Amino acid sequence: EIGVRLVGSEMCIRDRHEPMIRNEVIRIISSQDFTALRTGEGRLSLQESLKEALVEIMQTEAGSEGIEAVLFTNFVMQ
Repeated sequence: EIGVRLVGSEMCIRDRHEPMIRNEVIRIISSQDFTALRTGEGRLSLQESLKEALVEIMQTEAGSEGIEAVLFTNFVMQ
């Protein structure tokens, strides 16, 4: 279980594109290697991958980056 919070200045724009953002987050997380995510470096890499992908979506869909950071609010692996 992974909880994600997006930090940025344009919440209303992100809210309009939430389904697309949620889909991309799930797609990226589900493609990750379990072993890599057990390390701090793996989690940092995941954060950066998520941020890059979501900034790209926001630029394409809204003409604005809108994402300053991706924070994990919960990260439980079993």
